[in-house]
Amino acid sequence: MVTEALNRRFEHLLDSNTCSSDLIDVIRLLVAHANETDLFKKELRSAPFSVPAEQQVQRVQGEPLTCDQEKMEQISFRTKEHILVAAESSLRSYVTSLKNVNDIAIATSSKNLREMKGRLSADMLSFQERVVRTTVEQMEQELDSLRVSWLESMNREVARVKEELHRMGVGLRRELLGLMEGYSKYMAKGIRLLNVDRLADMHRLTAECMLSAERLALVEKQLVPRVEIHVLHEQVKEIERQLSRIAGYSLGARQQRVESEGRCSRSVSVAVDDGVSRVKNLTLGGGCGDSRGCSGLVDVMSYSRAQETTVNSDGAALLRDPVPTTQRAEFASTIQQFLKR
Repeated sequence: MVTEALNRRFEHLLDSNTCSSDLIDVIRLLVAHANETDLFKKELRSAPFSVPAEQQVQRVQGEPLTCDQEKMEQISFRTKEHILVAAESSLRSYVTSLKNVNDIAIATSSKNLREMKGRLSADMLSFQERVVRTTVEQMEQELDSLRVSWLESMNREVARVKEELHRMGVGLRRELLGLMEGYSKYMAKGIRLLNVDRLADMHRLTAECMLSAERLALVEKQLVPRVEIHVLHEQVKEIERQLSRIAGYSLGARQQRVESEGRCSRSVSVAVDDGVSRVKNLTLGGGCGDSRGCSGLVDVMSYSRAQETTVNSDGAALLRDPVPTTQRAEFASTIQQFLKR
């Protein structure tokens, strides 16, 4: 039963064509050894070992007993011994063949394993190379695309920076041109201002101003010192006293004085500087009825006040409130009115 099942499986394995030839040879040897073992067992259990004994028993029963029981036992014992020796030798040969088959199977298996290992290693190497090559190619393509995109972005960025730098350069150039134009205008203006003619005019004007200042200082030194109001009042009073003395004469003397008044020499000197009216000399003489004559000196500064005089019933000249005179014509008219009175 077992041998038949083993044979059926072996045939099924041969029909499937899934094992290599070496492995099939090993399995064939094992199946053949199993068949031989089964056949040996059948031979051991077969009749030839018992039939001769029965024949011998029948023969012995048919024949008279010629030998004793001990010899029969020895013969059976020797027969059993021979059978056991044959079985032992067959078992030893079986073990030896099993060892050989095992060695062959191990060698074949190791060979197959080595071949499988070689094939697997070659397949793995080819797979690795294929996968690595594919991965490397994909990575190279991705890196190329990334490099191209990076280069494009860098080119765009560089172009933008160039444009910005160009605009900045143009703006700076314009600013520099404006600064240069302003500086040139400033230098031209400075050159015009530093022109010799203008400097000469300025120097001439400065010299004239200094000369005018010196002349003004000399004129101020040469002018008569400013006279106070009371000094002028004293001089006017002196003139009033002289006029009172003249008025004390007789009517004839007055008439004679009046007649000779036309012959009296009058000299009036007026100097005006910067709106200031001055009377330098006022001299009354000749026909005044006095051998010594009468003379008065009047110095009127700026905005000085001339006093009007009136003649009373006694013929004396009286002074009114002082009237301010700021013009030369007013001062001259005031003096003429005073002389007429």
